[in-house]
Amino acid sequence: MVFTPNNKGFTLLEVLLAITIFAIVLGSVYSAYRTTFSTVSAATDSLKNTSQGQKALEIMINDLSALCQNNQEIFIASSTYSGGLSGIELSFITSNPTVMNPYILPSATTEISYTSEIDEETGLLNLYRTVSPAQISEETSDQSENSTKWLLCGNLHAVRFTYLSAENEELEEWDVSGEESAEEMEDNMYPIMVRLTLEFAASSDTEQPQILQTAVAILTGEE
Repeated sequence: MVFTPNNKGFTLLEVLLAITIFAIVLGSVYSAYRTTFSTVSAATDSLKNTSQGQKALEIMINDLSALCQNNQEIFIASSTYSGGLSGIELSFITSNPTVMNPYILPSATTEISYTSEIDEETGLLNLYRTVSPAQISEETSDQSENSTKWLLCGNLHAVRFTYLSAENEELEEWDVSGEESAEEMEDNMYPIMVRLTLEFAASSDTEQPQILQTAVAILTGEE
């Protein structure tokens, strides 16, 4: 018996069918990879925002908890709005003992300022903390040169501080900037509580913005 080789190849229909099946399988694998990558990326961003936001809130709580009264009463707060972003400006005097600055005297008070500024690259808000000596050493007389400013938190869509008065009224602004203001406000010189809200911008993988909130009671040492 003589065997002859079968030289018959794949038909065009079989080739197209194989390519179609391969494309479907490859598309499913890519879709699963993309979904997994997006989930991991969103989780990483969320974790980064949470860690950064919690550290920022802890610092602000410590600063506000150490707020003190002296002959330089300062507590100036306002809200800012620009390009759909909500920001804040806040300055006050604190007896924060953790500030490491050679120009700040060991027992001196310190001026703390929070400002939110738009990041030119991302178009979102950065929250900054500036530390300045309320009393400066004899070696220098220029307070601005001895200020230290650093980034607390970024990627923010909104920074909101609300100030609760003794009458339980929630305010977005507060102004005590000297002896005259202090005399006018008398016992209500400072808010009794400050609510802090950090709202991070929603990413392309998440629809809802990430929000961190807390509140700190203001203790001024008054009876």
